[in-house]
Amino acid sequence: MLNKTRKIWITSLTIVLLISVSCQRLSFRNEEVIRGEESYYLIDPNTILADIEEGKTAVFSSQTVTPQAPLSQSLSVVRWTQEDYLNIVQALYESIWNESTDDWKLRYAWFSMKCDNVNDGPQFAHFIFYKVVRAQKETRVERQIYIDPSNNAVGWVEIKYSPDLLQLVPIKLPEYKVTVSDALRIAEDNGGEEIRIRAGNDCKVSGELINTSDNWRVSYVKTLDLFSIDIDALTGSHKIVDVQTR
Repeated sequence: MLNKTRKIWITSLTIVLLISVSCQRLSFRNEEVIRGEESYYLIDPNTILADIEEGKTAVFSSQTVTPQAPLSQSLSVVRWTQEDYLNIVQALYESIWNESTDDWKLRYAWFSMKCDNVNDGPQFAHFIFYKVVRAQKETRVERQIYIDPSNNAVGWVEIKYSPDLLQLVPIKLPEYKVTVSDALRIAEDNGGEEIRIRAGNDCKVSGELINTSDNWRVSYVKTLDLFSIDIDALTGSHKIVDVQTR
C-alpha cells in the first residue's frame, strides 16, 4: 500500500516538473528555480467537508516527508464536486498560512479518476496557485497543492521563480459556467463512455484546465491516449481532439 501511495505522489510531482520546465522554456530566458518547503497531511475524507463547513480547524494531521498509507488500509471513494476540492484548498490556506486564497491566482487545475469511478467524480486533484511578489526583483511564488482522498492525503510544495518572466494570465474560475463534473458528463455523452467501455474500464480519466486556454481537456488514457476532447468552460461547446479507432 505504501509503495502504491508513493508511486501516485511521485507521478504527480513528475507532472509538476514537466509543467514547470515547459513554462520556463516559454519564457525564452532562465528563471532561477528555488524549491521551498513541502509538507503532507492526513485527512478523513468521510468528515472533512462537514468539519470545514462547521468551522473546525483541526482537519489536517501532519505527516512525514512522504505520505503514509491510510490507517484503515482501505481506499476511499468520494463524490466530491469541484467546489468541494476548492473548499479544502481554502481550508488548507487558512490552517497552514493563516491567509485566504483571494490574493493568489490559479494557473492550473487537474482532476483525475479511474474510468470505473467516472460517475463518482474526481478522486484526485492538483492545483497550482501563484502570486508575484516585488522585492529587489519580481519573484513568482507558486503553491502546488495535491488532494488525494483515496489515500487520505493532502500535500503541498512551494516553489519560487526569480525573476518572474512569464507574465501569466490567471484562470478566471468563477466566470466559468462549466465545472469539471459538467465537462466529464459532456465527454461521456460525446464518445468517452463508448471508449472506456470498449477498454473494459481499464483506464483513467482526467480533466485539465490551464491558464492558456478557456477549455477543459478531458482525456481517457490507457498507456496511450484513447480519447481526448476539448470542452469550452464558458459555453460547453466541444471538439474531439483525438480518438483511438481500434
